[in-house]
Amino acid sequence: MGLMDHRASWEFHVNAPASDCITAFAQAMTGGSKFSLTASSWKVVPFGGGADAVYQGRGGAIGALTALTGQGGPEEDSAVGSKVEFRTQPSGDGRTICRMHLAQSGRRVGFTSDARFIRPAMQRVEAGLRQIDSSLSVTKH
Repeated sequence: MGLMDHRASWEFHVNAPASDCITAFAQAMTGGSKFSLTASSWKVVPFGGGADAVYQGRGGAIGALTALTGQGGPEEDSAVGSKVEFRTQPSGDGRTICRMHLAQSGRRVGFTSDARFIRPAMQRVEAGLRQIDSSLSVTKH
């Protein structure tokens, strides 16, 4: 996983039905350790062919610390509402093609706001899909 993973479009070829992939996406975006320094809060809205995850801000212990100290407010505020799109389509061979990308994000000084919180959530999606298909094929564009 690289520093700029949040800017990539990810394509996953998964040996599982689309519904399992969407569930894995939702669990990955809303899961994670609440004690992690990169914990984040997401609202996931699933629909027939995919789901959208909308960033709600820093989560867990780091979210509480940010609120308590007042540090990081403008960066976090500009990132709230960032959206990760996850779309599925059958591949015809019993597999599902899933595509994920950061469709909308706040920016400050040319950088994606709160990317250090968004990136780990996106990386958890790959790990979640790999749990349902260990032979998962991943391409980043």
